[in-house]
This record gives sequence, C-alpha cells and structure tokens, in this order.
Amino acid sequence: MFSVKLESESFLVKQEDADHLIVTSAIAAAEELKWAVLVGKDIDLLIILTELASPSANIFFLKPGKGNSLNNLLSVSSFKCSQCMKK
Repeated sequence: MFSVKLESESFLVKQEDADHLIVTSAIAAAEELKWAVLVGKDIDLLIILTELASPSANIFFLKPGKGNSLNNLLSVSSFKCSQCMKK
C-alpha cells in the first residue's frame, strides 16, 4: 500500500474518511515543518484546504494523475485573493 511506503520514508500519513481531519493535519504539518503537500484524489480536500489555510501557508495539494493524465500540483495560496476578500 502507498501509505506504508510513505511512512517507511518518514512521511506523515493520515488515512481517514474525515476530510476535515486530513486538512487540519496538513495545516498543522505546514506550520511545524514550514511546508506540506496534501496528496488526495478528492477535490473536496482542496476546497476545504483553501478555506481553512492562511494565505501565507506553504501548503500544496497534489492530485495524482490517472491513466495518461498528469499529476496536478496546486499551491493553496494561489487560490486565495486577499484583495478580493477585503470588502
């Protein structure tokens, strides 16, 4: 299993059904380690992460590609527009 391989390489792995727990774990890891990559197929994780993470957070979302499609690596801060929120 992929999570076992990541754990053997000293990566923090959370396998939960609760998207909120996964996202808050990624945010905590980014605060402690200065950056984090949340790997997931569920785009809901990106939406929750974008809402909860601070604009200055160094967190990335990696959506693995399927078949011939490429992996997508997205910076959460690129989805936050501090100018747009000031109204």
